[in-house]
Amino acid sequence: MIRLTTLIWLALASLAGIGLFQVKYRVQSLEQDLGQINRQILHDQEAIHVLGAEWSLLNEPARIADMSRRHLELTPFTAAQLAHFADLPDRIAPPPAAPGDPTIVPATAPLVALGVPMAALPAAASPSAALPAAPAPSVPTAAPPAAPAPSAPIAVRPVAPAPSVASLPENDADVAAVLASMRSSQ
Repeated sequence: MIRLTTLIWLALASLAGIGLFQVKYRVQSLEQDLGQINRQILHDQEAIHVLGAEWSLLNEPARIADMSRRHLELTPFTAAQLAHFADLPDRIAPPPAAPGDPTIVPATAPLVALGVPMAALPAAASPSAALPAAPAPSVPTAAPPAAPAPSAPIAVRPVAPAPSVASLPENDADVAAVLASMRSSQ
């Protein structure tokens, strides 16, 4: 009996030693990896500092101004370059529409497509009142659909009847008694 327990304890001790050996070398491997990662972090931080210094040098305003004078043929802005709205030319007339072209419709077509009759528009909102006697500009539109989509019946959910005054909780005798006791305790 003593020999069996001794063998069991010896096996457990050897398993613990082997496990400890494995853990030790795994920890050493992880420490080496951590040291390598920390060295790489320091190297990257130094590179970031160097790049920041280079960026500051390259973005120096005096350097950029000197390079723009040397490489670009720009001149300072003068007051003579200013223009007024009155100096701008009038609107350019749209090209005339080819007769029978189905893709070009008058500018009033979106209003008609939305179901707004021209007679319903006020005189100020009417395109003909706002524009001179020139023809209405043409706006390209998409071709109309071939056939309307079939309509499906929509299920209507029945409306729930409104509750009667007698069914409200305020009119219940038990609720009224509880509310009265709550009010008296305040």
